[in-house]
Amino acid sequence: MITAARKNAVVKGLKPPQVAFVKAPLTENLPIEPNSVEYIFFNPVVNSLPPEGRASLFKEVNRILRPEGRVILDDVNLFPLFIP
Repeated sequence: MITAARKNAVVKGLKPPQVAFVKAPLTENLPIEPNSVEYIFFNPVVNSLPPEGRASLFKEVNRILRPEGRVILDDVNLFPLFIP
C-alpha cells in the first residue's frame, strides 16, 4: 500500500514536507513528533485490532495530530470503540 501511495504522490507532484508515508506497527507508538501531522488516513487494517488496540491507536493519533488536524477513516466498521 505504501509503495502505491508513494507512486500516486509522485504522479500528483507531492513530496516532503507536503506528504510522508510511515510504516509502523499499529500497536506501538508511531515514530512521529507530537502535534506534527495535519491529515491521517486509515484503511481497513485498523478493524483487525482488538478494542484495546484501537483505543491505544487513537490515543497515539491524538498525540501526533496537529490542532485542527483531520482523521479520515476508510472503514466505517471501527465501532464499537470506547476511548476513556
